[in-house]
Amino acid sequence: MEFKALRDRGVHYYRVKRMPAALKVLKQAAATPEGAEDFKTRFTLAKVAYKLLHIELALPEAEAAKALAKRDSH
Repeated sequence: MEFKALRDRGVHYYRVKRMPAALKVLKQAAATPEGAEDFKTRFTLAKVAYKLLHIELALPEAEAAKALAKRDSH
């Protein structure tokens, strides 16, 4: 499955509160080259990991999302 479809599916799972499914799909999306550079993917993955109490994943993803947001805003 391509990156955009994975990301959109993961975001949908997050919105309907299917957190384990969202975590699985967003991890796959983030593992792609496009996903590693996509703010929406990394930020949503951080939020899902936090809600599932996977703090060891949530913090690095939040930092990555923050760095992407700073880079994209300039």
